[in-house]
Amino acid sequence: MKYKILSIAVIILAVIFSIDVYAFDFDGYFYESEKIDGIYFYKHREDTETEKYQYHNFHSQASIYRNSRTNNFVYCVESWVPISGATGGDYEDCATSSFLEWDAKLRVEALAYYGYGYKEGIYDHTDPKWYAITQYLIWQVTNPNIEHYFVSSISSKTPIYPYENEIAELNYLVRENQQLPVFNVENKTLLLGETKVIEDKLGILPSFKLYTGDDISKLDVEVLNEKSIAIKANEVGEHELVYYRKFNYYDDYYRYYRSDKYQNVFEPGNMSTAVLIDHYNVIGGSIKYTSTIEEEGNKRPSLTNVSLYRASDDTLVETKSTDENGSVLFTDLFVGEYYVCEEQNLDGYTSTEIENMIINFDTPDVMAIAVHKLNKKDDLVIPGENEDKEPTPGESEDKNPPLPEVPDRDPNPEVPSLPSDENTPNKDDNLMPDGETPPADIIDPPLREPEYTQNPIEVVVPKTSKSSLNIIFLLLSLISLMYIKHAK
Repeated sequence: MKYKILSIAVIILAVIFSIDVYAFDFDGYFYESEKIDGIYFYKHREDTETEKYQYHNFHSQASIYRNSRTNNFVYCVESWVPISGATGGDYEDCATSSFLEWDAKLRVEALAYYGYGYKEGIYDHTDPKWYAITQYLIWQVTNPNIEHYFVSSISSKTPIYPYENEIAELNYLVRENQQLPVFNVENKTLLLGETKVIEDKLGILPSFKLYTGDDISKLDVEVLNEKSIAIKANEVGEHELVYYRKFNYYDDYYRYYRSDKYQNVFEPGNMSTAVLIDHYNVIGGSIKYTSTIEEEGNKRPSLTNVSLYRASDDTLVETKSTDENGSVLFTDLFVGEYYVCEEQNLDGYTSTEIENMIINFDTPDVMAIAVHKLNKKDDLVIPGENEDKEPTPGESEDKNPPLPEVPDRDPNPEVPSLPSDENTPNKDDNLMPDGETPPADIIDPPLREPEYTQNPIEVVVPKTSKSSLNIIFLLLSLISLMYIKHAK
């Protein structure tokens, strides 16, 4: 655990004190390797309140300086501080600059990259004059308080402008290759599943590669042409889209060399990656569905389960239960068309028809209200009462057909006598204790007149049954006779 904490602390210190962490002693030095014929500089600066200079003017012949360790050419960063005379140990090798502002740093790196020695396509900067031109432009950036001129001789103070075309070409390369895309949209909000096309006003997108973070599935990015790019959001949240351009003309990266006594030095190399970081906020669509039941003007929430389906393929997205208000909220939805189904079936109710709900960038949040209204009794269809029935063939269409005629009955039919049985109770059993007679309101119930609702069923024995019995009887008789004879 202590090693983990120590590692985190080192990383934090590296970020805060990056200049010191990445600096180490340099045991080489820088020297004037060759002079450039016919090119001279004149420099002028005024006294300041804090420093007095012995000379306000300075003349020098343009010279190329090199690193004693690598023999690579370097540029002077401070035009009024000496560079010659330093020995091993007077400089520190730095991965970044501690003495330049950010914008100045980027421009120095770009000038050195496309300056002396650069050769690609139609550009050829191998002539030594390009070293002097590049050095002149670097001084203009790092020492804006000093006047720098090209002059015709070591003693002349009259400025000349012999390299205007070369300066314009170098500035053009720096400007074009250090520019970052400028997009035509300010709203960097995307809807989940939406594909949005944005345009770069400068038309430099093909020069850049894109990086969408560790999980490249969060955003799908496609460069359509030099000005247009299509971005599709696949996950809710804030995502970075990094546009970057690497520069690989040199074999190594640039280096800074810092000294407390001598001039700071810059060694050209592959400059910092041109980076633009765009932040896109991806939101999901939502559907709020509310279901109510209305009966005689009174409304109450419908407590049920609601399922959300994607209309394109009838895929179930999610099922949720309504809350105490009869509402359910589906969130983080992709653009598209949806429909809902309720779990309960409300017979006898009419329901508000809900059309398919469409989520797009103009309407990311959709609300739908379904009302289940009780039908009036006149409108209800009650089975067996007021529903329409198709008459069966041969059936009368009259809904109230006449009753069938009932035959006349004998008003005094003969009542059959009941069989006598020991278990049949006598009438005397109704006597009260001690021979008392029952009260007048207790009367023997009359015998119920039997009702004949069906004709008697006549049982007919098949004619073959008697012949079969005769045959069986004859067989049994023969068997008996044979048994008696055998027994004798």
